[in-house]
Amino acid sequence: MNFKSNWFFAAVVLISFWVGGWGVADDSPRQQLPLKKVAAGMFDIGVGLGARAMESPDAKQLLQAEFNFVTPENCLKPAAVQNSEGQFEFGESDRFMEAAAVNGQRVVGHCLVWAKDDRTPEWFLSDGDQAVSKEVLLKRMKNHIDKVVGRYGDQVDQWDVVNEALESGDSMWRESGWRTACGPEFIVKAFEYAHAADPTALLVYNDYRCELPEKRENLFGLIKYLKAQKAPIHAIGLQGHYELDAVPFEDLDFTLTEIKKLGLKVVISEVDIDVVKRGKWWADGNRHREELKTFDPYKDGCSVEVLKRQAQQYGKLFRIYAKHADNIERVTFWNLHDGDSWLNHFPWTRANHPLLFDRQLTRKPAFYSVQKVLCERREKQGLIPIEEFPLWKKGAPGFEERKNEPEQAQDWWVKNIHNPTLTPLLPDSKKSTGEAIIIVPGGGHRLLVFNAEGIEAAQYLRDQGITCFVLKHRLAREKDSPYSIEKHALEDGQRAVRYVRANAENWGIDADKIGMLGFSAGGEVVSMVAYADPAGDPEAKDSIDRASAKINFQLLVYPGPLGIPPAIPADAPPAFLLVANDDGASRVVVSLLDKFRHAKVPVELHLYRKGGHGFNMGNRSKRKSIQDWPARMADWLQDNRTDQK
Repeated sequence: MNFKSNWFFAAVVLISFWVGGWGVADDSPRQQLPLKKVAAGMFDIGVGLGARAMESPDAKQLLQAEFNFVTPENCLKPAAVQNSEGQFEFGESDRFMEAAAVNGQRVVGHCLVWAKDDRTPEWFLSDGDQAVSKEVLLKRMKNHIDKVVGRYGDQVDQWDVVNEALESGDSMWRESGWRTACGPEFIVKAFEYAHAADPTALLVYNDYRCELPEKRENLFGLIKYLKAQKAPIHAIGLQGHYELDAVPFEDLDFTLTEIKKLGLKVVISEVDIDVVKRGKWWADGNRHREELKTFDPYKDGCSVEVLKRQAQQYGKLFRIYAKHADNIERVTFWNLHDGDSWLNHFPWTRANHPLLFDRQLTRKPAFYSVQKVLCERREKQGLIPIEEFPLWKKGAPGFEERKNEPEQAQDWWVKNIHNPTLTPLLPDSKKSTGEAIIIVPGGGHRLLVFNAEGIEAAQYLRDQGITCFVLKHRLAREKDSPYSIEKHALEDGQRAVRYVRANAENWGIDADKIGMLGFSAGGEVVSMVAYADPAGDPEAKDSIDRASAKINFQLLVYPGPLGIPPAIPADAPPAFLLVANDDGASRVVVSLLDKFRHAKVPVELHLYRKGGHGFNMGNRSKRKSIQDWPARMADWLQDNRTDQK
């Protein structure tokens, strides 16, 4: 059972500066990479927070950028939803779900059953003056689960079904009204009821300190018990509320290994590293509590030394998570930023600093430490390097207010693009030819086939020593689109060329060796750029707008007809054309060949007997000629280099 998102962003490479093993930010665009993309392909990145924080204008941009999962901190807990029997209160949770939908985030439902008496509404566990019977309690639990999961099943991907039912030491089960009435069977039934209410959701048992030896064996016993009862449990949630200098790294590593052996996935459900350590609150018979109530050492901010230690320990923690990424579904931080943390108030009031973002929503050294660890893991695994550069810092001209609208994507396409970007894939500097190719995927101007006609093409060409950039441009034929092909797609294409040319030296590119590769509708964008006026504006304040949008060569793979002029000018860039004869686009390409020949512009056409439309880079075709077509492109590029000397 694979619950991982099929998100196509497989990896991110981050080039950073690091001092003493902890992250220090610089001003490079790479430092702006969000955490969810740094972690993409390894595990999802989530955050637990309340509805009010979800709706905060200051937090919204940070939420959208960094996290792809959100967990309601309190508003879905039983006491919040049904504090009195039969009286369901969904106002705050509805607001949370609405905000998550607007932000384009997936939701974890937390939690359906909290196996602690002081966290369960009193009516659940009593029947008049008597303790509740097993039959009545299970009926109440089923009704609660049916109502909550039934209401939010379409919006919630994962549920914390049962929370904190285990004890440490010899007593395996937490003493509670749940256990008194039902024994551990209530846990089995909770998972059965949740699965029946939503058969597609990932179902989680969630608890704290389960990596520690005194509780770990009880967790393993629970897993074996639930499996023996055939309970539909999919994952264990390890909360991860740690204290500075006391993170149980080795115990965590061991626990993750053993959970995998037992056949369950893991979610890291509530991560933070407390810098005002709370363990003393419960030590020595609670005798330190009065003095701790006034203990507030970091009310004016953390020292550099404390932040450094925290960064190092977050890095070590995420190194363990990365090691076990094949079995970790999600890592969720508990609260958005330091000022929002529950640890400012528990177990006493003090200024705490346990998260990756400070009170000004600024990335802390801990953020860059986590970022660095995940990037190193990617490089070690040989994953695809991906990062994004927006073509305009403030958003596309005339549509700046739509800059932060989330894209929509599945494993092969992306759409709802309002902030056009370039995604570079850089070759080994020792192999670099000095050329750059901007790749424009097809998709009928309704979506972009970003993986098969973008990233895969860039991978192939990168391995030939070419610096590649995959363009995400605005889509004119998407439903309710405010854009046009002739204006906005062209504008994005020209801006992409100018962006690459203006930054050519930084990427080791020859500014006179910039070409474009377009598939299908992407070929139309390439054609428009090839024949539009390329001149930059010498008076422009933006140095990118001063650069030329001229391309030095073009590669068109089953292109559409738009953008092709009635006659090809004599100074048109040389062209590589490729299409299958049984593709309607072959008429466009054959006609284009004649125009190039008439203009005496260098051109090469590969017309295959069969292949249809949309064979991408050929690796999904059964035809040998189609499978090998990228080699013909590589041959042409080599010949074009020779011809240009």
